[in-house]
Amino acid sequence: QVMNVCKKPIKSPNAIIMALSRLQKQINRKQVVLPKISVNAVTIKRNLCELSITKTPESIKLIQKLLISKTNEPQILLVTYGLSAINLVMQNINKQKIKKLFGQYGPSAIVTDLVSLTLGIPKEDVLVPNIFYSIFSKFAAKEINVVEIATAKYELSLIIEEKLLPQAYTALSEIIQQKEELF
Repeated sequence: QVMNVCKKPIKSPNAIIMALSRLQKQINRKQVVLPKISVNAVTIKRNLCELSITKTPESIKLIQKLLISKTNEPQILLVTYGLSAINLVMQNINKQKIKKLFGQYGPSAIVTDLVSLTLGIPKEDVLVPNIFYSIFSKFAAKEINVVEIATAKYELSLIIEEKLLPQAYTALSEIIQQKEELF
C-alpha cells in the first residue's frame, strides 16, 4: 500500500520508519494543559508490603475471608484483582505469618518497605481533566516509581518505596506551592 501511495518501490521497511520519524517532527503536537491543582490533605501510612497471589477461585475466597475477619489481622489497606493475580497492600508481616495465612496460595512476589501517600482531592477538582497527570508528572520528574494506585471519590492513594518518601514529599510540596502561586 505504501508503494502505491508513494509510486516508488520501497527497498527496506527502515525507509518507512525514517520517513515517519521525519514526518512526526513536522506534525504540530497538542500541548497538554496542566490544570490548577490542590491537595487538601495528605496521609502517610508506613511499614507496608505488597503481596502478589495467583488468582484462583480458592485464593479469591481466602482473600475475602481475610477481609471480613474480625481480628483485623493482618491489616489490609488495598486489594487489587487483576486478570491473573491478586495484589494486597498490607502491613509488613514476617514470612512465617505469610505461610500461616496463605498456605498453598503463598505469594509469587513480595515487595517490602513500602509507604502509602493518600492525597485528598477537593470536590471541585475531581472532574478536572489531567488532574492525575499533573500529580504523576511531578512524581516522574523526581524518578518516583509508583508501585500501586488506588482511587476513591475524593482521594488518590499512591504506594511507593519508603526510601523515596523524601522525594515524594518534595514533589507534593511543589504541587501545593503551585496551587498557591496560581491565585
